Amino acid sequence: MNNKFLVTTVLFMMCSFVFSQNVDEEMIRGRAVSKVAQLNDYISFMASKKKSVENRLYYKEKALNLFIGKGYMYEENGVEKEGVVLEVASKLKKKG
Repeated sequence: MNNKFLVTTVLFMMCSFVFSQNVDEEMIRGRAVSKVAQLNDYISFMASKKKSVENRLYYKEKALNLFIGKGYMYEENGVEKEGVVLEVASKLKKKG
């Protein structure tokens, strides 16, 4: 009886652990997709020539806030790392 209980308990714990890992991975994946969509929106707003310069700079700041260090140098595990450089440019050529 004790062996069956022990095996059942171990199996239950293993299944719970695997299930929680899958849930965590799905949550992380969903959050990453959400943040990439946010960044994409901010880039679209920054690239829009219809928006004022102040408005475009506002969205640049919002985009930088999505990154570690918010665009500035930061320290990780005692190592200084450069911040993110964010530039938006068009590769479209004007027809002359």
